[in-house]
Amino acid sequence: MEALAERVRQALGLGHESFVPSSLEAQDATLKELDVFAAPLRDMLKATEHFHDDTKELLDASAKYVTDAPFPRMWVQASPTEPATALDIPVPADQAAWFDAELHQAQAETVPAAVGYAIKHELVRPIKMWLLTHDVAKSSLSSLESRRLHYDAQRRKLVQEAGAAAKAAGASKASTSEAAGGAAQVTLVTAGPDLAQLQEDAAATSSK
Repeated sequence: MEALAERVRQALGLGHESFVPSSLEAQDATLKELDVFAAPLRDMLKATEHFHDDTKELLDASAKYVTDAPFPRMWVQASPTEPATALDIPVPADQAAWFDAELHQAQAETVPAAVGYAIKHELVRPIKMWLLTHDVAKSSLSSLESRRLHYDAQRRKLVQEAGAAAKAAGASKASTSEAAGGAAQVTLVTAGPDLAQLQEDAAATSSK
């Protein structure tokens, strides 16, 4: 309630003229720029997650292809009346390693997992961590704004009390001065025999 009341006072410019509200302008400006930066980053995160899923599907299909799809053979017939026979297509010597069944099996087991891990841990996770930190910063700034208003409310009370004390001190000083002047006048008027003696001495001196 105090923070809300202080927010209204600051919005309307109410209070002592010497009171200057505190400000989180630097933090607000920084967070606004971070908000602008975060918007496309969230879109990128979604696209990256889709890419991860699509890549996994592609690599799984590729693994199945290299392990389960038999290489086609060439079928030939010596004559139309003879049965067809299958001939294995020879593999070029410089490409033989790429047709190794054990290599295909190892790649099918390791490549999809390695790529998926890299996308998840080297790309998706850092983006998520940054966005989470950004959300925490926004929440913290909101809490800090409330504390700032409470702080200003207490400062405002101190300014008001100081102003009231200064005003009271000024009034007391003026009252003391007036009282001192009145006492002098009373002394002069009620000087009694002393005043009469002074007047007689002055008259005698004048006659001489």
